[in-house]
Amino acid sequence: MLFTSGFESAFYDYQYLLEKKYTEKNIVKLVGDRYKLNTVQRSLLYRGVSTKEMAKKRKEKNVTEKDLSGEILYIDTYNLLLTINSYLKGKPVFISYDSYVRDAGVLKARVSSNVSFNRPLRLAIAYLSTIEIKQAIFYIDLPVNNSSELKNLILNNILQYKLIAKVVVTKDVDKNIATQKTGVISTSDTEIIDETELKIFDLAKNALKYHFNAHFINLQNIVNKT
Repeated sequence: MLFTSGFESAFYDYQYLLEKKYTEKNIVKLVGDRYKLNTVQRSLLYRGVSTKEMAKKRKEKNVTEKDLSGEILYIDTYNLLLTINSYLKGKPVFISYDSYVRDAGVLKARVSSNVSFNRPLRLAIAYLSTIEIKQAIFYIDLPVNNSSELKNLILNNILQYKLIAKVVVTKDVDKNIATQKTGVISTSDTEIIDETELKIFDLAKNALKYHFNAHFINLQNIVNKT
């Protein structure tokens, strides 16, 4: 069970220390050790809890499917696929305090050459083909080992589902996406969300709900109980 009384107390302590400008990784260790949290619970805090002010700003950017009509959708591809992949593997996927779905992955890079994105990608593109976007642009990180294979996989699926889309492989996905001036962005990456002027669509959450009627652990429920 993830939402123990200790975790709920850790949530409030973690957020309090965030408000006081303490460093996130230091808070994870301090609070995690105090309440004897396991690895997943610590990841829930680190990836899921933000200050009240930041959460409010991020929620205001979060749009629904109906807001995508006629828009270009810029997709943070690895961010999307890692989240869907975690759900498919039965790993904790949760709604963060700022309303975006994230996975409780380890606190280090989670992309490796042996990760298969075939099914997550098909699910994402199948869902995208059902909504009325103008175009989808998939951004892939060039430094990642399997970037060329993933590009080809995306192109093949685009043809299969007749989706109007293209793939951009770049050394700086975050900057390329965050500096766009028109359209909507698909990501749960807090740095992109905080930097961009555009609205954000939670593609992973909506694709999982579309295919599986998915329900997620919700950190907002801790606050709503009080």
